[in-house]
Amino acid sequence: MLTDDARVVDPGHCQVESWTVRQPSSRELWALPACSGGPGTEWALGGQRSRFDAPPKSSFTGIGQYKRIVRDLSPGAVGMGVAVGSVFDESGALPYFYLPVSWMSRSESSLIHLNLGRGSSAERRLKDRTWGLGLEHQIADSIWLIAERYSPSASQWQTQAGLRWWVIPGQLQLDATTGQQHGATMRTGLTSLGLRWIFPRPF
Repeated sequence: MLTDDARVVDPGHCQVESWTVRQPSSRELWALPACSGGPGTEWALGGQRSRFDAPPKSSFTGIGQYKRIVRDLSPGAVGMGVAVGSVFDESGALPYFYLPVSWMSRSESSLIHLNLGRGSSAERRLKDRTWGLGLEHQIADSIWLIAERYSPSASQWQTQAGLRWWVIPGQLQLDATTGQQHGATMRTGLTSLGLRWIFPRPF
């Protein structure tokens, strides 16, 4: 999901989040490795390659991010953090920040995530209000229902829902979603497949 949670990878560990998004006229491939920087902190560096049916045929976008948890998430309570980073494309560096807030039920079977922040475009640095609202709900031992609505600016938003499967609990998960992306003058369907791998930090 694009809506982030108020959690980071465990100390001494790294993770790779990778996903692909298909729309009628484009395809995106993301890879976002991240490693613990110590208790409550996480560094991420990755990027996205897009392919289009019409020119330009492809593009690449890089991303770097630092996230810190200021209140740990626990059963029946709220966790909070702050994330700052930058997107890099042909326009240069586009900084952003957001506050991830998460609530976990006492049974740990439901989570709600809220993101509030600011993003940048080539013309508007840290002027676009961004927000996201996400849901995770456990429906079987290793299967979760996931859903979200995410908006990177006032004129764009995306909704999607699907399933998350922990193939190896705590180590390997797969996601599949379907949804719609809305813009000022367009609306398109989308599907996504994602993989997350968590492993001991090799350095």
